[in-house]
Amino acid sequence: MHSDEGYLLSFVKVGDYDAVVHIFSQNSGYQSFFSKSVFKSRRGKKALLKPLQKVEFSYSTRHSSLAYLSRFEAKDSREFSVKANLILFFAADLLNDLLRDEQRNIAVYTAVEEFLRQLEGRNYSAHYLFIFKLIEIFGILPLSGSGDFLDPERGIFSAEQSSTLFSAEVSEIWKRVLDAGIHYAEKIPIQKKEALLESLLVFLSYHQGIRIPKSLEVIKQMTE
Repeated sequence: MHSDEGYLLSFVKVGDYDAVVHIFSQNSGYQSFFSKSVFKSRRGKKALLKPLQKVEFSYSTRHSSLAYLSRFEAKDSREFSVKANLILFFAADLLNDLLRDEQRNIAVYTAVEEFLRQLEGRNYSAHYLFIFKLIEIFGILPLSGSGDFLDPERGIFSAEQSSTLFSAEVSEIWKRVLDAGIHYAEKIPIQKKEALLESLLVFLSYHQGIRIPKSLEVIKQMTE
């Protein structure tokens, strides 16, 4: 029997009551578990299936290739606004893809915790800076340069624009955030939020091979 804690990224319902849950855990990174009767429990286990819910759990690997959860409980009980929950839905969707092959990574785990604290404090620009922090953790920050346009594929600032998403205005935001050291206090111009988020995801797609999350459309509606 093993015990751990982590953040719920996604789940797939199996039959009427069971589920396969995907968790980024503190000790082992991305893991998948079979949770029996999670939709049947009278003790509110279904309520744990929220994006980035912090959970603690025990599991066994003796009976099948997919680890079986014997204990599955909330680690904390944070309260988020409706707007923050939409951002959590997007962030969990992104992380479920980005971290799928990731082993134990305390830097990422700590970054998720900090991101949740920012959202709890109603910082509704936190997801932009969170993605910048992930880019930094994975060691793929763009190289500094004098050019006005960020080339997402090469990861450098160039004198010529290589992508319509990376305009001079969006590239300037990248420069400003990177030069300031990626702080959550950074203000993102509301008229550039959608373009900046798309640029961050495209950059990750080039360097980490992610797909563009379908939940991006939900976030776009927040800036309309």
